Amino acid sequence: MERTKRNTPDVREEEKKGLSAPDPHEGEIKWNKKGGGTFRMASGRIVKGNSVFWARPDEIPKSFRDIIVPLTPITTELVEEPVDAGYSIQPRSPGWYDVVDGNGKVLNERALRLDKAGELLEGLKGETEK
Repeated sequence: MERTKRNTPDVREEEKKGLSAPDPHEGEIKWNKKGGGTFRMASGRIVKGNSVFWARPDEIPKSFRDIIVPLTPITTELVEEPVDAGYSIQPRSPGWYDVVDGNGKVLNERALRLDKAGELLEGLKGETEK
């Protein structure tokens, strides 16, 4: 007596219709965990020593790439591009200003007058152009 799972299409039937089964490892590559010990991924998955497993490249931190080695070549490495700092002057109180970067972080320790804030802003923009 042959057992079949309910609500799961038969792969052979899909192939007959010209459909292909989805790849279970789409976007993943094969990795090897060198040495002993275990490695716990951010998803909670535990990889034991000397084992081969599938994972996406963004799931393995670059700092662990010496003990976790890709067995298939990584084709899509993301290139980190520098983010434009986007420095600007924002008023703090009447007559006093702050120099702020693109993330909203205040770069000066104390509030500055407009002319001193302008000098600091020009100096920061000059450093980013170098």
